[in-house]
Amino acid sequence: MSFDQILQLLVEDLGGLPALVIVALGWQIVRLQRRNDALTDKLFEISRTQSEAMNELARQIEMSTRA
Repeated sequence: MSFDQILQLLVEDLGGLPALVIVALGWQIVRLQRRNDALTDKLFEISRTQSEAMNELARQIEMSTRA
């Protein structure tokens, strides 16, 4: 079922304003989920970068203590 069909059914069943409120709330949920996904991806990237940096630091410390 397409977005247009869903909107048409909502308007027919509920009337214009309630249907628009439902669609607006639905869109807000989708927008927040997308934002959450983007922030989660950013956190994973930061964590990966930090892990790589810590591993490199540990490797350099180990090499300097052997010398």
